[in-house]
Amino acid sequence: MDYELKPLTLAEREICNNGRAIIRDGKDIVIEDIFSKTICWLRYGLKSLNGVELNPENRDELINTLSNDEITEIANEIASRTNGGLKKKS
Repeated sequence: MDYELKPLTLAEREICNNGRAIIRDGKDIVIEDIFSKTICWLRYGLKSLNGVELNPENRDELINTLSNDEITEIANEIASRTNGGLKKKS
């Protein structure tokens, strides 16, 4: 699997990072729509997949060729790079 990432806009980061958690009985935390949030990272941050440039017409079809583990791996990389921010020089 070969892929290229692209930077996210602030609005895209907001969409991807916003989530909803439910606390049950004061101890269990349930995150809603976690797969939808994972797919958001790919829709916004994946530039190409196996040499094919993603666009609105082919994006979901190409992402759908990935396994859940591959989707999670790529989404985690996008999130890590995006949310790592810029390091300040001392």
